[in-house]
Amino acid sequence: MMQGKREKGKYEYPLIDAFRIIAALLVVAIHIAPLSSFSERADYFLTYCIGRIAVPFFLMVTGYFTLGSETLEGTAYKLKKAIIHLGIIYGFVTLLYFPVNYYSGNLPMTFGEVVKQIVFDGTFYHLWYLPAAMLGMVIVYFLLRLWGYERTLLITFVLYLVGLLGDSYYGLVQKIPEIEKVYDIIFSFSSYTRNGIFFTPIFLCMGAWIGKEQYTVSKETGKNKFLISIIGLLLEGEITWNLQLQRHNSMYLCLIPTVFFLTSLLLLKRKKVEQKAEASKFVWLRDISLWIYLLHPMCIIAVRGAAKAVNLKEILVDNSLLFYVLVCISSFCTAFIVKYILNLLKSATKSRNGRETEELT
Repeated sequence: MMQGKREKGKYEYPLIDAFRIIAALLVVAIHIAPLSSFSERADYFLTYCIGRIAVPFFLMVTGYFTLGSETLEGTAYKLKKAIIHLGIIYGFVTLLYFPVNYYSGNLPMTFGEVVKQIVFDGTFYHLWYLPAAMLGMVIVYFLLRLWGYERTLLITFVLYLVGLLGDSYYGLVQKIPEIEKVYDIIFSFSSYTRNGIFFTPIFLCMGAWIGKEQYTVSKETGKNKFLISIIGLLLEGEITWNLQLQRHNSMYLCLIPTVFFLTSLLLLKRKKVEQKAEASKFVWLRDISLWIYLLHPMCIIAVRGAAKAVNLKEILVDNSLLFYVLVCISSFCTAFIVKYILNLLKSATKSRNGRETEELT
């Protein structure tokens, strides 16, 4: 391994952008269990072990681009911009899924439940990521201001360990009533420990550290350590599952090195380009992956509804792999349409503003 000085300029990240789609499809897999029709064990390893790489990868990338500035002033500017952006998206998709929540009877009934859902659990089952990312970024930013990267990495790692004991290793906590009572308090305000306090900060901080230090790893070393880490992840998933320790299975210890070396390897293909160079052909995948993540539950509902309407539920839905493929295709198409419409609206807004500026001058 080696690390070098931060280079200024404009870069393309083709492998990072391409893996965003893979990560988004892994999230879809978690919510569908594509191999469950054939092998519960194989599906567990795919969705609840390998699939768990997806969200930490997104967090590492967010930390790299948002919190990895050379100065705290630059980080503060990017942080504010990112939180506003995520907040607008969160508000939009909350309204989008409101009818589904209303129809299914999942709306919170008290003020406390409203706060719990908005801040920690998410307003739909997959939307916990948005408030978790925002809260995690704020926590990491202030920790960095107070104590710098080394201490922040240590603190966020300790927070992750606390979360780990409320997730894949909860069976250990249940053996100690005094500690279990502490976790009962945590679960009173957050249904899971995979939230913005315990789960997201460590990955955001690692991404920020890579971005600030421009840390790099040799291809051979990175591949070997990634392979060892992912084998460890699979073994950890197997052990905690067989020992019935899991309350949930979003957090594993081996997720940390797995995602760290994966992201480091993907960043090796970073390429410096001219400031005025056209955007990379992979850039459009960034927004597509985001919309796949946000909209795939709607596509799950739509595919199920369509299959039921044409009396093909046994073929199109009960076959988990085919169901997964159909949802992935429909999610990709829907995301592409949304991206296309947003681009049209953006172009129209620019044209209108341009005409108004000409009229004023």
